[in-house]
Amino acid sequence: REQQANATEEGSNNSRINSTKRHLVSAMGRIGSLKLKQGDHAGALKAYTCLLGLVDADSPLPSRTEKAKALVKCATIYRQRDTTKDNELAIAHLREALEMYTNIHGQNHKDTRAIEASLKQWQAQSTKGGEQAI
Repeated sequence: REQQANATEEGSNNSRINSTKRHLVSAMGRIGSLKLKQGDHAGALKAYTCLLGLVDADSPLPSRTEKAKALVKCATIYRQRDTTKDNELAIAHLREALEMYTNIHGQNHKDTRAIEASLKQWQAQSTKGGEQAI
């Protein structure tokens, strides 16, 4: 009985931790969006980067979806900076977002296709500019 009670308590703690983590992921996404609305791109990147670190392959679907969206937003911010290194980061983030969107929504989903088209365009522009596509 004691083992059952301990297992139940441990399961309850895990559930509470997972719930808190989901709320934190969602909050970091909202903070990133608010920072973007304020024009604080560095602050937005900081929030989104924190979110990216919180989510892994075992995270629940809503958290993985938040991560995929955050990757697109980071890619967009990096792209706007228009330096070689930032363009490389933008392409890397968009590539990871494409993989996640494909896994979550499927290859024919409109968002997946839009990300794929942007990635191809960014890679082509990067190659034209004398940079190597990642």
